[in-house]
Amino acid sequence: MPSLAANGRGQITERMIEGLALTDKGQVLWWFPPEILKGFGVLCGKTSKSYVVQAKITVNGRRRDRRVTIGTVGVWTLDDALAKGRELLRMMEDGIDPKAVASAAEADAEVEGWTLKSMLERVRRKKGAGYGGDVERWLSDWMDLPAEQITGRLVNDRYHWIIDDVKARRGTSGITSANKVMRELKAIWNYIDAIDEELGRNPVRGLKHDMLPTPTKSDRIPSDGLAGFWREIWAEPFEAGRDLVIFLLLTGMRRGVGCSLAVDEWDSRERVLRVAGERMKSGRSFEVPVSAEIAAMLDRRAGLSRHGYIFEGKTAGRGKRRVSDEPWVKEPRYVLDRVGGRCGWKCSVHGLRRTMNSEAIGIIDPTFRKILMAHSLGGEVNEANYSVVDVEALRPAAQAVTDRLIGYAEDADEVRGRIQSGAGCVPDWKAKAAEQLDRNLVEASKRANDNSDVIEAALKRGEMLKEV
Repeated sequence: MPSLAANGRGQITERMIEGLALTDKGQVLWWFPPEILKGFGVLCGKTSKSYVVQAKITVNGRRRDRRVTIGTVGVWTLDDALAKGRELLRMMEDGIDPKAVASAAEADAEVEGWTLKSMLERVRRKKGAGYGGDVERWLSDWMDLPAEQITGRLVNDRYHWIIDDVKARRGTSGITSANKVMRELKAIWNYIDAIDEELGRNPVRGLKHDMLPTPTKSDRIPSDGLAGFWREIWAEPFEAGRDLVIFLLLTGMRRGVGCSLAVDEWDSRERVLRVAGERMKSGRSFEVPVSAEIAAMLDRRAGLSRHGYIFEGKTAGRGKRRVSDEPWVKEPRYVLDRVGGRCGWKCSVHGLRRTMNSEAIGIIDPTFRKILMAHSLGGEVNEANYSVVDVEALRPAAQAVTDRLIGYAEDADEVRGRIQSGAGCVPDWKAKAAEQLDRNLVEASKRANDNSDVIEAALKRGEMLKEV
């Protein structure tokens, strides 16, 4: 297996790790030099990179290699991964199997009784780290509650509280948010119930007759409103948020995946996006080409990345989580609301996906449209099981949708240029620095004018003294 070469200072940097290429098939393990940490490395796959440690350990009387994954590159910093790696390697040196410890902890949870937190952690091992985000957000005060204390009455009260809270803060019905939380809680409970038969009755079952029907949403940017969108979007000062809204409109990608899109998921050479299955709603890996305009945007934003994500920047929120802890833009809704307010239409972030889908109807093949939007091909057996489309065959379709959406602009060529080159898009920190410089110059000018008056008065006094 290949080894990483340290730089002149004897270090391996995160930039060097970012430069490691993903594989076309299989995995490649890059070892760190032994003088930095023996047994520590970076495992590169087709869609992602992970920090791992590996050492010899005795299992069932036999000496064998044990490899343990620490976490994903970009999510874990190199320093944190090295610290965790040293901890795991010390455990294995002392004859402790980290995987056995994890299994024992899970068994203890079953013996001592489940809490909502331990249930969610167990499900996430199968579904992915992002699963159950709504439960974690809206039921955060329940995390340490034993499962037997989560009753049907408690669930019913929280369901109606979520509806009232969302209605008061956002002015929407709140039903969609409340239903989503309860469906996630029901699924988590059912998953654990299949593991532990003594878990008890699912408390969400009693909500079945009280749960309100989810309102059907149809918001999108109207065709005659797209010209205004392209005119007004450039007035937004938040560059990462502005690019993210444009990206979501032209690709139709879901907000969760688009906001947290990693640099590693963009193949600049092949001009293809590759997202692992655990990050997708369908659970299947997502591999699609993008239009020339989006490719240029992704190259530009990848060059600006400091933490391994395409759309980096913190955005203020409302409610309990005032500011996102993640390094990417978590909520582009505020950018879209301001643009829509100036244009006279209202569109949610998911409405951008509806806009792309509506404009794609009739101009590209229906199967291609579903693939580009990561929609399920189910329903028709032949379509679901036999539609294997080459990635390059999708590229003309992706470009056709982009051309259609940009074609509504008053000056389509200018819009293409701005998306590709970022012309007129001043990075936020540069804009703030320029504003501060302007203020400093104004204050300096005022001070200079004040001093000039003092100097002029002193000169006059000097002339008067000469005359005397």
